[in-house]
Amino acid sequence: MAKKKGTSQRKQPKPKSSAAPLTELNFGEMTPESIRGALQQLMAKQLGSAMDIGPANTPAAQAQDLVYQAREARTVAQQMKLIKRALQLDPDCVDALVLLGDQAPSPQAAIDQYRVAIAAGERVLANNFADMVGDMWMFLEARGYLRARQSLADALTVTGHLAEAVEEYREILRLNKNDNQGVRERLLALYFELGRNDDALRLLRTYPEDSAAFSYGEVLLSFRIHGDSPETDRLLKAARKVNKHVPAYLLHDKPLPSRIPETYGFGDVNEAVIYAATYLPAWKSSPGAITWLRGAVAPAKKSKSKKTTLTIKVPEATPEQFLAIEQDPATIWQLDLRQVPTWVENEAGQAVRPWLIMVVREFDAVVVGQEMSLDRPDEDALWRCLTKAILKPFTQEQPARPGIVQFCRNGLHTQFLPKLAVLGIACEIHDDLRALDHMLQVLAEATSSDDDR
Repeated sequence: MAKKKGTSQRKQPKPKSSAAPLTELNFGEMTPESIRGALQQLMAKQLGSAMDIGPANTPAAQAQDLVYQAREARTVAQQMKLIKRALQLDPDCVDALVLLGDQAPSPQAAIDQYRVAIAAGERVLANNFADMVGDMWMFLEARGYLRARQSLADALTVTGHLAEAVEEYREILRLNKNDNQGVRERLLALYFELGRNDDALRLLRTYPEDSAAFSYGEVLLSFRIHGDSPETDRLLKAARKVNKHVPAYLLHDKPLPSRIPETYGFGDVNEAVIYAATYLPAWKSSPGAITWLRGAVAPAKKSKSKKTTLTIKVPEATPEQFLAIEQDPATIWQLDLRQVPTWVENEAGQAVRPWLIMVVREFDAVVVGQEMSLDRPDEDALWRCLTKAILKPFTQEQPARPGIVQFCRNGLHTQFLPKLAVLGIACEIHDDLRALDHMLQVLAEATSSDDDR
């Protein structure tokens, strides 16, 4: 089976396996100041060395570590050997069972194997399954189960069982409303292919975002309902600002490559290729859509217009000063916003969970920036934290500009795209951020240990 798009092939630090989710750890009665202090103490320990995750100490954790190795194996034989060892340690290792499905000799055999993996996941999660529904991706031990369901849905799509695939994708969204896996894009394509315009509209409204899939999805749905109309033209104009490369591939002005990219950046050619490969059947099955699109994107007479310059606000420096900071194109940072797993009282006497912004360096899982607030930080706060990490890293190192900033598939990236472009930094989106997840887990364990003392 094909690998999922949007999955980075770079090596990432492996988090501890089979750990309790952050929301279940007992932090006790703590204040934001004590939490911040625990974080600062923890970061002090990491200076000058990479984080040592330590050995796995349970059969399930050891099996999961073998799965990580299997994913990076150079040959099928090496991968199968590692999978066999993992299943000997833990027969219900869901990710290992999924990898067996990936190597199945036939599509139907793959489907059968993915169902075995799903059943194993349900056994593993049985005691806490109901409590996880809605935010399941936040529980590290549940991610293999969600990946198994996605693999099944993908296989059902490839084999033409579209209605069954729709139900699988919908179930994934029920289990994890934030959709960190990005299955909503595949579900939207199936809705179009099956002529389920009402379902497509509901999905687009549930997950408003500036991606090629949903921007051009709005265009196609508008054409199906209203035809060639001012509203459809307006939506196409907006979609072309999101990704200008898509029409060329839908219209075959540029041929699709024989191998579809495994990763993409927002607005780049890879995103356009992936979109066209996924949604071209939906466009072709919509009478008149391709003909209308060709006419709508036909070159118009050029008119003179003044160039506009994007102005962004950054703390303590101008964009030119940021560009002067040394940059390593291979350096990757991860940025996300999470709630810490402890309850404190705000000024009104209400119990709240503080919010933590974290900027983590990917290759060694070191925190280079962090901010905490009792109220959910806005977009400006995240931007300030990121730019402060560039100018004054939390590690007290010299200013440094990353080559790439990675975001989870939760929509946070959209408002950063133009700002990062001005600073010469690329943007990537991923199903999960393992380095950042690892640091949150380490912080939770360290804080819990301090509280026990």
